[in-house]
Amino acid sequence: MYNKYLILIIILLLNTLWAYPREEEKRFSLSVRESSLKEIILELERKTPYSFVYGSGLDLLQKRSVHAENQSITSILDSVFEGTAILWKIKGDHIVLTQENVKYTISGYIIDKATKETLIGASIMESNKRKGTVSNSYGYFTHTLPQGKVELHISYVGYQNQSIVFDLTKDTILSVQMEVSNWLNEVIIDERQNKPFSPNSGVMELTMSDIKNTPALMGEADVIKTLQLLPGVQAGVEGTSGLYVRGGGPDQNLTLLDGVNVYNINHVYGLFSIFNGDAIKKVTLYKGSFPARFGGGCLP
Repeated sequence: MYNKYLILIIILLLNTLWAYPREEEKRFSLSVRESSLKEIILELERKTPYSFVYGSGLDLLQKRSVHAENQSITSILDSVFEGTAILWKIKGDHIVLTQENVKYTISGYIIDKATKETLIGASIMESNKRKGTVSNSYGYFTHTLPQGKVELHISYVGYQNQSIVFDLTKDTILSVQMEVSNWLNEVIIDERQNKPFSPNSGVMELTMSDIKNTPALMGEADVIKTLQLLPGVQAGVEGTSGLYVRGGGPDQNLTLLDGVNVYNINHVYGLFSIFNGDAIKKVTLYKGSFPARFGGGCLP
């Protein structure tokens, strides 16, 4: 007898649930063609018991075409907001819309417009998010920001500031050319001041003008042959491109080209170095102490 009453109660409860179906089981129809999200939201509010809640930062001007016949509200919302970077959530009789946190990367080079030289340490600031970065030793920068309107402000000492405004919707590559702002009058220093001892006193830098002004075999500028003429450096065997730095051998040198190891620095049996003088911007030689990032060896 007890079991019969229990079965009867369960049947009555099931009938009650069937009589009042859940909201998500209700079916609706929507058919729009090339309509903005704002127009689609107004149409859904008219045809369904739901109202939409969202902030002013959402991009509701995106055009969408949707055809849904006798579908649940969840299926219709998936079709409407698919690929729009807008998230939706049903809370009671409200549908809350939020912006998906999508980020993209801006990268590129900061260069001098006149000389095409890369600018090291240029400042790149995004004014809306108040986030910035600087260009590295090759003038290259990279900055990751959320999707949306971006206002980049680029500045460098001695150059005119630049501003770039655009909508960030994908990974973007920029090439920013800076113009010199003001030229200072020439300053001539007549007397020399004795500099105190520096841990980097063994560092020597050569520009391409220094290398090209050095006498060379067959008139061809050679980086390694120029370094052999510096104090503390010997050539070893006459006519070869080896470097003997303060008593060390050629196999004890660390040679880097744009940060990449170069294991063989000469060709034609050592008569010429492999470096193209027209492609070299600057040469730095460490004859004594050197930065820890090089890990060991002498760096020409």
